[in-house]
Amino acid sequence: MKTAFVKKIISPEIGTKLGGYGANDVSVCKYDDLYLTAVCFYNGTKKIAIFGYDLLGIDQCNCKRLRAAAAAALGVEEACVILSCTHTHSGPNSRDRVAGNLLDKEYIEQLLVWTTETAVELANAEYCYDVLY
Repeated sequence: MKTAFVKKIISPEIGTKLGGYGANDVSVCKYDDLYLTAVCFYNGTKKIAIFGYDLLGIDQCNCKRLRAAAAAALGVEEACVILSCTHTHSGPNSRDRVAGNLLDKEYIEQLLVWTTETAVELANAEYCYDVLY
């Protein structure tokens, strides 16, 4: 089994409205970066990728967009791409189904770019051998 790993900073700008709080709660500083981390497992014939986002969550419609972009960049079917969020309240509003429809649409569009870039990096990565049992 071969593996590849990519880590990308996805921190929003200071002053961004924070996810999971009221409509007027914004970030005033940054202590730590938020990351998109991704790992790809390759057995010589099939690739499976897992993308982890330091975000509160992502709506189903945007999950589908992110999975489709990642799958296309990796050259795999969408079922081979798994998305996960850490559920942090230190990131932007990344879900639309919260009170007030506060989704940060510009951030989501940037997240799509970051996800695609990360998938391209995984597709072009030098895979390392790893023993997985």
